[in-house]
Amino acid sequence: MAWLTGWTYRKKVTITGQSGAGTNYQVLFKVGETSGATGEDFDLEGNSTSFPTGKDVGGDLRFTAADGTTLLDFWVEKITGTTPNILAYIWVEVSADLGSNQDIYCYYGNAGASDYSDGDDTFVFYSGFDGGSIDTAKWNTALQVGTWSISAGRLKGTDASTFRLPSKNPVLSGMSTWAIEWIGEGSTNYAVAVCSKVDNTGLFTSGYHTLATIPLDLIYIYNEGAGNSGGAYNYLTNTKYKAKQFYDGTNLEFKVYLEDGETLASEYSIADGTPPANNYIAPRATGGITYWEDLFVRKYLATEPTYSSTNSEESLQLVELSDTINLSDASNYPEAILADTITISDSLINDIAHYATKIIRLDSTNMLIVTDTDPAEI
Repeated sequence: MAWLTGWTYRKKVTITGQSGAGTNYQVLFKVGETSGATGEDFDLEGNSTSFPTGKDVGGDLRFTAADGTTLLDFWVEKITGTTPNILAYIWVEVSADLGSNQDIYCYYGNAGASDYSDGDDTFVFYSGFDGGSIDTAKWNTALQVGTWSISAGRLKGTDASTFRLPSKNPVLSGMSTWAIEWIGEGSTNYAVAVCSKVDNTGLFTSGYHTLATIPLDLIYIYNEGAGNSGGAYNYLTNTKYKAKQFYDGTNLEFKVYLEDGETLASEYSIADGTPPANNYIAPRATGGITYWEDLFVRKYLATEPTYSSTNSEESLQLVELSDTINLSDASNYPEAILADTITISDSLINDIAHYATKIIRLDSTNMLIVTDTDPAEI
């Protein structure tokens, strides 16, 4: 099995597939810095040189397909705990067809690795609301209703009446099922709210509208303007909630969690086998000030592919020094290298062609191969 160049450790991770999942499905893994991390799927045994320390901080981690080298996109949603027992919540977009069980690899142990966490590459649609202004490539500010801005890494909407911000593109186009997730916070009327399958103006009566109301303490689901309510809960002002909207081809379900994303506050669903024909999404609220952060759209099945198991840690203890060996005399020890092509040269030895060499390497199956040249046979 090929090895990702530059990384010292890896673990094989097995995913339980589900019929119909297809390719490029996003799977959530809970990865521990060490075995002391609470709630882990698997851990890296303290061998990551720069374990993720926050949202969208990938550290030295890489995920690959089953071939060991094809990189997979991933995004670090959040971390909990403190070092050395940090737990990272990591979404990985798996390129293989998860209609059946599949293996991937998690690599770690590379002090020179760059950050590879990227929400845009991982999800069907992602908006982290970073920077100082609204990303007009993702959101259609020309058709916004109300006042919208970016405030401390969050989308902020405010108006005395209904306000909305439609997506620039029909992000749900071609998706017969989907999940939309985000974190929301409201000051007076709404705790969390997002419209889906709406037209390009974001008008809630043109599609679905899922919301949790603070004053009424209920979940409302509107289907092209027709309202349905349930899921009673005492929502609080100025409090973050994790919201998840799911459509499985038959039912539209809305779940609201506490900020940890694990503790369910309330849920409600309606049956609808024929969703609206529109494909835009839109944050929406009425009155007061409402915030959105880390909004993403991903693939979804009612029974999702999930983490199954992890093999024991594998290690590759090679030292990368050079792709050139300089020879001086027979008393020198050979250098360790990691390269596809080896050049042997030295200005002090005239008869370079008759110098004995010993090359020790691993083949494609990690078997040790020793190549020893004898000057008498050259």
